Amino acid sequence: KKRIPLMAENFDLLLSILPFEKEIFANTRLPVVYVGHPLVHRLQSHVYKTFPFSSEHKIIALFPGSRKKEIERNLPLYLEVSSAIKKRHTDLKIMLSVSEERYRPLIKTILSEKKWKEGAEIDLVPADYSYELMKSAYLAIAKSGTV
Repeated sequence: KKRIPLMAENFDLLLSILPFEKEIFANTRLPVVYVGHPLVHRLQSHVYKTFPFSSEHKIIALFPGSRKKEIERNLPLYLEVSSAIKKRHTDLKIMLSVSEERYRPLIKTILSEKKWKEGAEIDLVPADYSYELMKSAYLAIAKSGTV
């Protein structure tokens, strides 16, 4: 909210990706045009592939981020939360989206440190199946941002 006056003073036009933003700026002189969110359009035109991970259980999808620091900061907490949820709901399957293959070794290191077994307790899903994982998930734990 603190940025609204600053933006209204310095911008000529705000192209909004979220429909509620127009209302937020209604009491300013800043014109706002809702253009839509690019991910919504991408998802609408996405051709879903067959999800290569079968599960008879409901899926908790983990999306810890797409940068090294995000993964280092978020993944241990996501695993802790997932473990607590799984203790109460044993019929859940945990699947983690690997945003980039270069982070797979980092993810495996964190899993090992936290004593999680890949394939048994958690499946690693390549980035090119992110939308399929989202669609298959019963619950997702995600870092805000592109996801």
